[in-house]
Amino acid sequence: MSAYLGCTPSPQGEATPSPPPASSQQTHSHGGQGGQIIETGCYHLELIVGREEGGLHIDFYIQEGEDHIPVGTASVTANIETPTGDRVTLPMTYTPEDEHYTARLANPVAGDYRIVLLSTINGEPINSRFRYEPDEGGIQE
Repeated sequence: MSAYLGCTPSPQGEATPSPPPASSQQTHSHGGQGGQIIETGCYHLELIVGREEGGLHIDFYIQEGEDHIPVGTASVTANIETPTGDRVTLPMTYTPEDEHYTARLANPVAGDYRIVLLSTINGEPINSRFRYEPDEGGIQE
């Protein structure tokens, strides 16, 4: 197992509106950027989904430690299940000046989206699960 500034991440996180799990994962309804957050191991994972003309803009922040230092070396893929049951896989690209990963989903339909973000940080898989409903502003799963 490779270490990153003393980090020992948990392999999977899931955002839920229920009380925080008994494990090292903690869930918050809103984070530093105003999105859905999962705290797992020493990582702060935050998802923000916003409408833009013709699509949904997906921002994913990976930050480390109590100081929330941006991690720009991860490999991130968004697996999305649309309200119609279609599955879409989007690679997420890191933008150094914005310090987060981004992707765009074209032609969204109304309803509930399930978003699984598959991240590899320093060789360690860190997976997180979210739900988003465009007309509701986001639901945590």
